[in-house]
Amino acid sequence: MSAAGRAGIDDPTGITTKEYDMPVIHIETFKADDDKKENLAAEITKLFCDKMNLRPEQIHVVFDEYEPSNWATGGKLWSRM
Repeated sequence: MSAAGRAGIDDPTGITTKEYDMPVIHIETFKADDDKKENLAAEITKLFCDKMNLRPEQIHVVFDEYEPSNWATGGKLWSRM
């Protein structure tokens, strides 16, 4: 973001700083292919647009992906289940 955008002035994308502060949705998951993530991001974006009266460009979806060897449930690594 440009310094102008940080100051609350419209940046080249037409989004003001105030609009950048809209939802950031974090999803923690095992590795997934891009098509699945894109489809999920589109559905989540649509849901937030419909329920919160937002524009798609105001919604950010962040995928934090993990290998099964970096995730444990009940004391057991998923890579060993």
